[in-house]
Amino acid sequence: MKLVRVWTSFQRICGSSACCAAIYLTAGSVSAATIDIGKPASESLTPDGVYWTFDGGTVDDWMPDMVEDKSGNGFIGKLLSGAQEQPPKYVQGKFGTAIHFDINLPKEGVDPSKNDKYPNSRVGWSSSDPDSPPDEKKLDMAEASFSGGAWVKLDAIRSGEPQIVMIFQQGMPSSWHFRLIKDAADQWKIHFNGVRSTQVTEAFNDLAWHHVGFTFEKGDTGGAVTFWLDGQPLENPVTVKDSIAPLPAEGRRLFTVGESNLGYFSEGFTGSMDDAFVTTGVHTFQ
Repeated sequence: MKLVRVWTSFQRICGSSACCAAIYLTAGSVSAATIDIGKPASESLTPDGVYWTFDGGTVDDWMPDMVEDKSGNGFIGKLLSGAQEQPPKYVQGKFGTAIHFDINLPKEGVDPSKNDKYPNSRVGWSSSDPDSPPDEKKLDMAEASFSGGAWVKLDAIRSGEPQIVMIFQQGMPSSWHFRLIKDAADQWKIHFNGVRSTQVTEAFNDLAWHHVGFTFEKGDTGGAVTFWLDGQPLENPVTVKDSIAPLPAEGRRLFTVGESNLGYFSEGFTGSMDDAFVTTGVHTFQ
């Protein structure tokens, strides 16, 4: 029986994440943690993929060029200023400081109708960077079950406008992405790799902090995804039909927060983000 489904079954019996946690942790062979979203993720586990806390700045200062990776893996993020958008600023975060992206704040003298490559600012890591870590495959996730999460505080967003939370890219089918999309009825769905939450929510419309997360449990082909919002699973797992394919050893790896990596095909993020991480294992949030 799959771990996510075991967890869902225990929730029906126990009635809450908290009282099921101890049972769940002994239910499968994969080591799992219960991530307390009321604290920084590092107080529940050490993310073994990437962990950007966006701390260390001063509110209203422009973000520095480098973002420390608290996972210890060396995935140092770099501020990549957009062709049209001002670079991110530090703001008051959920924990310490956070970063704020604003695609509605153009640079001086920029024509917003111009089809610029990478118009939006972002924080990114690339294996082509000279200071790339020695084990750059830790974000591939091709052979792994894994989880990711972040705190987000969205600004006023137009209907249908995608919000990129995080994306790992080296062409399909080796990429994976995590994003939010608002529909014409002002309701939101959470997306992961071509599948979306079946439950809609208006939660992100209140201009407040919300925690979003996902777990991907790898199967023989594809896998099962559970979406989490503010420490609660949205629904039963959603099936992903296709597996995340391995990259060739020489493939260029990219990881980005706040923007896609597809050149002129641009999807950004409008709002604040804090405590973003990726880690192996199927975990729970509470």
